[in-house]
Amino acid sequence: MRNTRLRTFLLLLLLGLWACARGPIQPAVPTALPSSTPTPVPPSATPGPTLTPSPSATPSVTPTPTDTPLPSATPVPTAEIQLRQGAAGVAYVVPLTVQHLTPNAALVFFQLQSPSPGYLIYRPLPATSRVWLLRPLDAAVSRHQITLEGLLPEGRYEIQVALGGELQSLRAPQLAEQPWGPLTVRTPPEGEPSLRIGVIGDTGFGEATTNALIARMAQQNLDLVLHTGDLMYRPDEEDDLPLSYALKYFLPFQPLLSRMPVYSVPGNHDIEPATRWNGEPFYYTAFPGFVDPNLGESDALPGRGWYAFAYGSTQFLMLNSQVFHGQAGRQEHTAWLSARLADPRFTTSIAVLHVPPYTGGIHLEDGRASRFDWVPLFEQAGVPMVVAGHDHNYQRVLFNGITYLVSGGGSSVLYDLTLQLPGSQLFAKRSHFVLLELEGSSIRITAIGEQGEVFDRAVIEP
Repeated sequence: MRNTRLRTFLLLLLLGLWACARGPIQPAVPTALPSSTPTPVPPSATPGPTLTPSPSATPSVTPTPTDTPLPSATPVPTAEIQLRQGAAGVAYVVPLTVQHLTPNAALVFFQLQSPSPGYLIYRPLPATSRVWLLRPLDAAVSRHQITLEGLLPEGRYEIQVALGGELQSLRAPQLAEQPWGPLTVRTPPEGEPSLRIGVIGDTGFGEATTNALIARMAQQNLDLVLHTGDLMYRPDEEDDLPLSYALKYFLPFQPLLSRMPVYSVPGNHDIEPATRWNGEPFYYTAFPGFVDPNLGESDALPGRGWYAFAYGSTQFLMLNSQVFHGQAGRQEHTAWLSARLADPRFTTSIAVLHVPPYTGGIHLEDGRASRFDWVPLFEQAGVPMVVAGHDHNYQRVLFNGITYLVSGGGSSVLYDLTLQLPGSQLFAKRSHFVLLELEGSSIRITAIGEQGEVFDRAVIEP
């Protein structure tokens, strides 16, 4: 027995000496990175980002400049992907757009003509890593609303749809036989951002005037755009609703849609009978509801045409004034608005709707019902500004401490003054857009014409 123990001891000693001389055993390297594995990503091009994840969109791992978690994406070297422009076999019904941005996430949406295999591909900019991040598409559906999480605050990202089953033969889908993409978006900073916002409305004629205004807006270094409704007029001109939206909204607005969210509200022409497609106005196909993580799922009512989103301590209330003109949901909408205005997390609320409560144009009385239901709520909550369209002109009206801004001059089809309102600060029958600059609780208003001329300035102070 003693000899057996001695032989065992000597054998173990020799094995230990051999292992020390050989060095530590290396673990096996996996041949492929599973889609659930956090993926290293190069840092954003923007210097000095805040690296603490926002509570509004918390990734599974705290992002750092050298190791951004993208748990649902797989990294693929650029050289392994061949993305060709041109007909992909499957085109867009609704092109790729970004619906909403938070410091750590981007919500994108698109709809294809039919289900197709492919990927949502994206990467941080500048593309120093030479790697694309791939999110496989569900090949059984044509409608895709996807959240890209784990992004860096103040980061720039390139996003594209690539259809096909083989990485060496992917195609970018087109819209109305025109190229679309990629998106190049910038996430907002954490905390309290200063915002540059473009406002435009009643653009849906497909005019050169609208194109000129959009081109000037694209030069303003905007963070987002508010559209006050009536994106579509005369849809029967094309006899094809997706084509009408492509020609009169998506393609004209591409210089803005390719870089930022364009938040819209439904106008009366957006939901008229001629716009119905698959049983409902095409507007609701093009602009599905979404949930802002700053507000929570209980605050979202997809498909109703009203929703809210937040940047810092400012919330934007996107209202559906058509509930006063035949669409169901008036009481429910008013209760939702009252609850949103009572949310103590936000110091500033800006309301956006199509039909203005106050106007001196040809639609004098169209806002009567909203004056009864909603204006008292605005006044009780101390809302500083209400933005609308519908009247094709520019108006700035001050009533009971609230600035009512009418911006419906997004085309050359303009309306006259009907009545000079007691609180009117300015009426202008001209094509235009508005620049809003938000700094804390201060709002600076600049109205800009088709030739780039400034014709109104004002500041709203708390």
